[in-house]
Amino acid sequence: MILMGRSLTTLWEFGDGSTASGCAVLHTYTSSDRYWVRLTVTDNDGLTDHLEMLVDVFPSTTYRDIFVDSRNGDDVGGDGSFANPFRDLPKAISALEFNSGTCTVHLAPGAYGSGAQTLEIPASTTLQGNTPSKSATTIECRVELGTDCRASNVWFRQHLRLQGAGAVLENVMTSAVGLEISTQGDVELRNSHVYAIHATVLGSLFVSSCELKAHSTFTDCQRLTLRSNTIRENCSLEIRGTAEHTILDSNNSSGTIALYQSGLSEIFSNSFIGSADSALWIQAGTLWPPEGFKIHNNEFRLNKYGITISGTDLVDLGGGPLGSLGDNIIRDNTDHNLRVLGPKTGSGTVYAKSNQWDDPQPAGKKDAPATTLNYDIKGNSVQF
Repeated sequence: MILMGRSLTTLWEFGDGSTASGCAVLHTYTSSDRYWVRLTVTDNDGLTDHLEMLVDVFPSTTYRDIFVDSRNGDDVGGDGSFANPFRDLPKAISALEFNSGTCTVHLAPGAYGSGAQTLEIPASTTLQGNTPSKSATTIECRVELGTDCRASNVWFRQHLRLQGAGAVLENVMTSAVGLEISTQGDVELRNSHVYAIHATVLGSLFVSSCELKAHSTFTDCQRLTLRSNTIRENCSLEIRGTAEHTILDSNNSSGTIALYQSGLSEIFSNSFIGSADSALWIQAGTLWPPEGFKIHNNEFRLNKYGITISGTDLVDLGGGPLGSLGDNIIRDNTDHNLRVLGPKTGSGTVYAKSNQWDDPQPAGKKDAPATTLNYDIKGNSVQF
């Protein structure tokens, strides 16, 4: 090699007994380990200089387990194996750069990361903790999960963001910062304690057996299913812009659930709402279709208002064209069981056959403003 009129020779030593010469070389290691790589450059006067770098070599496989232990691991001498784990999660993430396939990062009980960091978890990675409790596996920094990532038994103390399709969360906890979901693919959340969810999913979002503690929004989701969840007091759900369908089934809520429809169908069933201002708020969106809302086999009790309908032409609480079987219990709400604020097109129908209403009407019901129609009904339908 000639540089500025001087002849240079190079010697690469890779730490495994192999050497090479040349300006740019390619070397393949036969085993994973930590190696010192040394480059020595000599000119035609015999003057030399060298550069050394420590490199970690991991196997290139389709599947790998990496172990991390915040109490007994070692980021300097560890190799991420079960017997010799890393100490912190950022070290494990750096090791994932050498992995070509699916990987599971096993996190022993302890705290990982720091508040100032943002960890981007590579695609097809699973974060597997011990238990999702405050005394077990916690991540103290912001986390962004990539495509096909999973997390289980982890408490996320800072912002958690899902930005890749195919993510699955199970048995996780989030802090007051909550969970942000913004992706163009399917996402699933199961058996988790989530402070709040703010989701925009151009695919299917399935949330089941979770506990929500603060106001949550689901906006412009392609398909949304909420099943067997618990919505705590002073929490509310706001659902807007679902393109295809929304299914809410077997949920238990102490806060308002608001449906702002713009999808092809809305189904609300087998759920209980109590202790809310308005248990169920139904309002048509700008893209409201003719299908309307199908609501059956629910219980709305001990709220201020049982059901509030605003700007919607068709609601089927039972016996209507959408196929609702009725069997809703809508009673013991302190102001009114049913409040209608007006249809979208100037006329509308609430079908309400085969439901349980107050009979006789309980004492303490309040008169509403003249612009509001209120009903405690037993008949088949209400025209408005």
